[in-house]
Amino acid sequence: MKNIFKNLSFIILFFFFSSCSNDDDNSNNLTNELPEATNIGANTAGAIVNGAPFVVNDKSDPFFRARYVNIFEENFLLIITIPHIEFINGRGFLSYLKISYTLSEINQNEILELNSSASELESGDGGIGELESSNDKFELGYFVTNQDNIGELIITHFDEDENIISGTFWFDAKSVDGKVVKVREGRFDIEL
Repeated sequence: MKNIFKNLSFIILFFFFSSCSNDDDNSNNLTNELPEATNIGANTAGAIVNGAPFVVNDKSDPFFRARYVNIFEENFLLIITIPHIEFINGRGFLSYLKISYTLSEINQNEILELNSSASELESGDGGIGELESSNDKFELGYFVTNQDNIGELIITHFDEDENIISGTFWFDAKSVDGKVVKVREGRFDIEL
């Protein structure tokens, strides 16, 4: 009887531990729901926001775009806007990720820190990451990076002749009431 109880306990423990999920496995599964990280101007973008996939679901959406404009002498403003709309019970919920960065030139594979304030961005210094969401799947409200809640942007491909910009990003952003969202595994491949 002792052996049966011992064997049964071992089998139960085996199934218990083998059925436990690993957060890394879950992150890999979510990453599979994102578009591939390409550099061909595929007009794709996405990220994982608070554990949920955030993907452009309408490439013709006028809010989905990248802009690289001269704002003052040698300073350029790069703005990447990634919208996501979800319909629940006939109502549309629009959310968007936005990355803005002021720089004098784009250097491929350089790590650009997202840790500035909006006023620093306007004066030509640094970058910010933002999430504005009307969908509680991601968290409701407006969130922005700052000196305590930071992120990174890496431009992996920039072709001015073909008007293509591609890259990766991640950031933590905070709302005015102190909530923090985590944006991970971000990627984009957009025609300018």
